[in-house]
Amino acid sequence: MPPRFTRVRFNNLQSHQKLDSSFKGDDILKEADCVRAGVQYSYLDGDTYYFMNMEDFSQYAIDADQLEGQIGFLVEQQEDIIALIMDGNLLGIELPQSVNLESHRYPACRNRVLRDE
Repeated sequence: MPPRFTRVRFNNLQSHQKLDSSFKGDDILKEADCVRAGVQYSYLDGDTYYFMNMEDFSQYAIDADQLEGQIGFLVEQQEDIIALIMDGNLLGIELPQSVNLESHRYPACRNRVLRDE
C-alpha cells in the first residue's frame, strides 16, 4: 500500500505568511515553541505598545497594526492580558472577556438628541 499524504496549510506566526506543504503519514513535525504569559499593558510610544511580563518583568513591544480591533479596549496598567510569545517576540495579545472603561460626559452634549436624517 503506498504511503498516504496529508496536505497542510501553515500560518507563520511572526511574518503572517501562509505555506502549503504535503507530508507522508509517518513524518514528524517540530512543535512551535510558543509561550502564553500574563502581561500588563505599560505604555504607548508612537505606534508601539509596550507590555510587561508579570512573572519576570521583561518588556515586550508590538506595533499598533498587529493589535487591530483591540486598541480601544486597552487601559494603562491593565494586568489581565494574555500574551503569545515566541522566541522572545510578542506575537499578539488576548484581552479578557470584559473590561471596565470610563465614560466621559461633556456638558455641551447634555440633553441633545442625535437624529438619523
